[in-house]
Amino acid sequence: MTLPIRRLLPALFAALVLALLHVVPAHAQINLAWNDCITQPNAAENISYACDGSRNGTPFKAVVSFVSPIDMPGFVAMFAEVDLYMGHYPDDSPSAVLPDYWRLANGECRVGNFGYPEPLSGIGTGLTGPCQNPWKGAFSAASFIRTEMRYSTPWPGHVQILFDLALNAPTSIVGGQQYVAGVFSLDTWKDVDTGDGACAGCCEPMYLLCSLLRLNQAGYTPTQIELTAPATRSHIGWLGCMQTPIRNRTWGSIKATYR
Repeated sequence: MTLPIRRLLPALFAALVLALLHVVPAHAQINLAWNDCITQPNAAENISYACDGSRNGTPFKAVVSFVSPIDMPGFVAMFAEVDLYMGHYPDDSPSAVLPDYWRLANGECRVGNFGYPEPLSGIGTGLTGPCQNPWKGAFSAASFIRTEMRYSTPWPGHVQILFDLALNAPTSIVGGQQYVAGVFSLDTWKDVDTGDGACAGCCEPMYLLCSLLRLNQAGYTPTQIELTAPATRSHIGWLGCMQTPIRNRTWGSIKATYR
């Protein structure tokens, strides 16, 4: 027997709603800062460096953090995209070629100078407070860790760094609470020649933007939430040898500039 379409509509609507619940986009939930979580006193928006070898072996650290819009009782992993652009502002030099100093992938001038994941000791506020650690030491050999650098052909002065991190077992995070997503580091070797050559471009200003943070959970819906815009600030600046501040820009305006 064929059911009338009006009797099928509630079931079809419910199925559609359930399908949409599996991946939920969310906005205004990403933070990025040098040194520490953005709420902490020593967190910085911009850093400058004389490019004189004085920081070799003492990497600069950048901290990605997030605020989930909902409780996630089965939180198990996160994926992040960080975009690096040449210039004081992303629209300063759209045709400039990424300098060797910022070529950090395998086989490139500064391979080995990008570190991830870095230890969370001294980062954020631990298991309580305004910027908590959801990993609790639980990413280990049993977890999944990946970093990848992706170059963009239309924008030769741009590189995208992709990285993710997973827990050995799901944990619970609370909506509205800020958590550390991860810490990556940039060491300064080859800013000057100490016997194995130098990579030009340390003094060039760079703009770093966390353009996407994806949160995953197991055993609950939604299974995934995508964060795409800043909570407080999702960008940081590398001033190099310069002192000019980085202008606050959004990912949407950057994409519009390069279209």
